[in-house]
Amino acid sequence: MGSCWVLCICFALFLSRAESCQNPGDLIKASSPGDIIIGGLFSIHTNVKYSHLPRRPEALVCEGFNTVGLIRMISMIHAIEEINNSTLLNGIKLGYDIYDTCTDVTTAVQATMELITSSSESCVEPHCKNTDFVPKVKAVVGCEYSEISIAVARVLNIQLIPQISYASSAEMLSDKRRFPAFLRSIPSDKHQTKAMVKLVNMSGWNWIGTIAIDDIYGRSAIELFISQATPMGICVDFKEFIPPVISDTIINNIIEIIRKEKRVKVIVAFASPSFMKKLFQAFEGEILDKIWIASDSWSTSSEVSALPNLNNVGKVIGFTFQSENPASFYEYLKNVKINAENIFLKEYGARVSGCSHHTGDFDSCVSNYTLDLCSLLEKKQEIQDTKEEFLLRNIRPYPAIFFNTQLAVQAIAQGIHDLCKDGKCHNPKVISPWELLDAVKKVAFTYEGKEVHFDPNGDPNIGYNIVMWKTDNGTTEVQNLVAQYDVDRDDFVFPDFTKKQAILDLQASQRTTKM
Repeated sequence: MGSCWVLCICFALFLSRAESCQNPGDLIKASSPGDIIIGGLFSIHTNVKYSHLPRRPEALVCEGFNTVGLIRMISMIHAIEEINNSTLLNGIKLGYDIYDTCTDVTTAVQATMELITSSSESCVEPHCKNTDFVPKVKAVVGCEYSEISIAVARVLNIQLIPQISYASSAEMLSDKRRFPAFLRSIPSDKHQTKAMVKLVNMSGWNWIGTIAIDDIYGRSAIELFISQATPMGICVDFKEFIPPVISDTIINNIIEIIRKEKRVKVIVAFASPSFMKKLFQAFEGEILDKIWIASDSWSTSSEVSALPNLNNVGKVIGFTFQSENPASFYEYLKNVKINAENIFLKEYGARVSGCSHHTGDFDSCVSNYTLDLCSLLEKKQEIQDTKEEFLLRNIRPYPAIFFNTQLAVQAIAQGIHDLCKDGKCHNPKVISPWELLDAVKKVAFTYEGKEVHFDPNGDPNIGYNIVMWKTDNGTTEVQNLVAQYDVDRDDFVFPDFTKKQAILDLQASQRTTKM
């Protein structure tokens, strides 16, 4: 190739079943063949287990099963099957390669490197002329957390492989100079914080406290909120950031700040459900009487809402992603097969089976149940007990988890459809990712009754639902939809006057004096 160079970076990470039993921590995947392969990256496990600091490259072991991540994966498969059974792609079959990120940046990057290998090679081959390179996948659906999506996007940028995230909302991902191939099926935090400021201003609340997780998502969201709130005369009294490891000291420090700053009646929280649960538990027996504005990260969390007597800590108003009728996916979830073709479903089935006689917290048992990966891979029999109610119970508090994933798949399929209209599908395997990226950016289609398109930043015209938590007899339900936020109109849409009054009625007890 003259002065050109070829670098082959081979990864011995994805082995046969027999080989993987020699290295149980090696990455595994769920796959299905097709004319066009879509990659999927999901947090099916919650973390990577580190027993020691590595001194040389070695396989990482994932632990803590994440049922919500599994449901997202199932929804991607469901969407692909529905498209393949429709006439949208006119006989072109979609396939998939799905990997587990283990909620870990390094693992996600390893999986991404495998996804972008050449369709004819087992290693990555950067060429002088990148437009000649044909990767295994044409697009990638993922990831969940912004920090992980940012790392994955850096890799996919090289070949301009379209990436559509179903949950990463950090505003920096809208910067197309840094992330030209990134899109998402949810709104960015810019819209969420803008809506929060509008809600605060409309309700007359002017002394605010903020709490956020100490990462790209949390810091970006709080800085956006403050920059938008300050010109409105809204005073932010404190902003506290929560480190990844939550200690009693951290909880106690934040409790003291909340108790001390009595003029703060409203607290905006971009935090995890586990943190909010610990924080609210720490106030047990105390009448706090605050307004909590919950970000999408915990606004519908059953982990938090299951706590008794939440009305003592105050009222919760939450922002959650809009979604549509879940009936079709619920029916699919009831009939999902647990078999050897999908190792993640098989693992789930084994965990449910192992916990079937557990008398304690079933969710915790499924998440922490100990499995031997080698034995699981070698088992040929199907596990029939899927505990469909367990899956449905895990999705009901988060109806958007399937919708946003399926919307991402639908946008990719619509992009392929639009390319094929121009006669470029005589051999779908040679469609270039950068051609598909250009097509996806321009799509305009109707999905579940919603007109969908992306703006120049790769953000969709999808808004938020605003919910209010309701407590009766000590039990809390997240079911009272009081408004929607339309990003195109930059305004709230109230179903009726009564819903609007539900928010405005909170003013009297929480209003403070303007500065």
